[in-house]
Amino acid sequence: MPNKTPSEPLCQSCAYPLATTEKGSEADGSVSEDYCGDCYHDGEFTEELTLKEMIEKNIPTTVENLNLTIDEARSYLVSLMPTLKRWQSA
Repeated sequence: MPNKTPSEPLCQSCAYPLATTEKGSEADGSVSEDYCGDCYHDGEFTEELTLKEMIEKNIPTTVENLNLTIDEARSYLVSLMPTLKRWQSA
């Protein structure tokens, strides 16, 4: 099971590493320091998803990238995702 506190900056919506993902953009065109381009564009989220939907969407990528089982990936995301900025008030 991966460390539950990743050391690299993560997208605060989907938890993808920002170092390897294109960053999103704010409404004024500036680069978002919090969100990746898949999740955030022009100051708005690109998809209206619940936390549960985002977790389910990210399981296959987490399985592949972290070499986990589906259940391990789900457990990891269930513990990590609620700590991210987008989901703090969800």
